[in-house]
Amino acid sequence: MSRMIIVLFTACALLAGGCAGRKAQDELTSMQAQLAADIKALRDQLAEANSKLQRLEEENAAMRKQVGTVPNNQEPPKAGKIPTGPFCQSCSMPMEKPDDFGTGADGFKQNDYCTYCFKDGTFTDPDITKEQMIEKCVKIMTEQKQMPAEQAEALMKMSIPKLKRWQGK
Repeated sequence: MSRMIIVLFTACALLAGGCAGRKAQDELTSMQAQLAADIKALRDQLAEANSKLQRLEEENAAMRKQVGTVPNNQEPPKAGKIPTGPFCQSCSMPMEKPDDFGTGADGFKQNDYCTYCFKDGTFTDPDITKEQMIEKCVKIMTEQKQMPAEQAEALMKMSIPKLKRWQGK
């Protein structure tokens, strides 16, 4: 690229200097040929880079489908606001506002569980199993159109077993 700029400056200098002789014309013709060759090389590099990019995008899409992050023949969901937590240690719901937090026996908000899982110091569904919680969360997420069922199930199977309520169960 910098060589092209030097050639252009040289050509401009020759033209500005009024060199109209055979030597100047030969030099300009040589520079023009070199510029054409440089442009062709850059176009070839760009085409190769675009081809490689397309191949990588296709491989990435295939891998995402293979690992289950995107069900076959579906586009990934549009990126929305990504929750940052804290997350309920029973259902993994992001707790973003005060009303999302459950309450202890004393009636005060507590940080570990959401209001849907924990009220007045006890679990709202004390006998639910980890597997039932996964099913319940997947149903809610798909009903609310947060993501497709397959993706929600994969996410819940990965995250719920790691939560405080389900440790050792």
